Amino acid sequence: MEELRKKKQFDAEKALRDENYSLAVELFSSLYSEQKSARENFFLAKALAGTGQFEAALEIAQEYMNSYLAEDQRLVFYIYIAVNAKQALKVYQLLESLKPYMTEEESQLFYGKLDLEVKRFYEQNNRSVTKQKKQLQYLGLASPLEQRKIAKEANALTYQDFIDSVKPVLIDENVHPLVRASFLNDLRLLNVSEKVAYLPFLRDKLILCPKELQGIQETKLFKNYAAQLLGNTTRPSNISQQILGEITLKLMLLYPDFTEIKRDQDLWMHVLLNEKSFLDPQGPYAKIADDLEKSIAKWQPKSK
Repeated sequence: MEELRKKKQFDAEKALRDENYSLAVELFSSLYSEQKSARENFFLAKALAGTGQFEAALEIAQEYMNSYLAEDQRLVFYIYIAVNAKQALKVYQLLESLKPYMTEEESQLFYGKLDLEVKRFYEQNNRSVTKQKKQLQYLGLASPLEQRKIAKEANALTYQDFIDSVKPVLIDENVHPLVRASFLNDLRLLNVSEKVAYLPFLRDKLILCPKELQGIQETKLFKNYAAQLLGNTTRPSNISQQILGEITLKLMLLYPDFTEIKRDQDLWMHVLLNEKSFLDPQGPYAKIADDLEKSIAKWQPKSK
């Protein structure tokens, strides 16, 4: 058995060297399914990229992300497949999170590689990039489900194109609040220090600095709710996770100002879960609970 695996490994690596990527994908897929390791992961990702299957290569690579972060040349390869999988923005966010730990040489290497790959991607996909920027310009005219798709595709844009394109979206009342919140969080992850205007779910327009915001799961409020729900042993853990997921989605709608919720977290737990028996039917909180439910319903595909 071990001899057969060694032969398959030899043939797979030879196919990769010979740029016979289809055969390499077949052999490395088999090897990886038999025994997962960072080494086999890297070979399989390279083979998939060789066939142009960049999205599949990126998905595989993320299973062993730490191995790509630990070695410069592997991270360079990761940048290459991520950009070509139309996830350039996520690479910018990744590098921003790693920046405090990089040497000057590493920073030049990784950001230089990113700039080079993005330039190539833009040259090869000029028409689709132009279309994406145009779709963002008129995002408020699309349905919520179309907005969701367009927002996901915006990950292919460069740092500056993304910022320039989403600024008007952040204050467009016709754009679904989850899209606005998602874009604001993207700006936070990009460490954008420039102040932007933002239209929250319940308040008038705010002026804020994305870099200074916390992610939802980093907030004390979220941690309190998570501890309360996941610490409840009277219900199955999967149900508690489901409830926490519902609350997280609604907190995203209300992002980034949780001042009022912090004042009475028990009351807002009932609001977030739309527990009408605890709310005055004629009061403002019952209406907020309904508005949150309606907004989520527009965002999620209708079940058949």
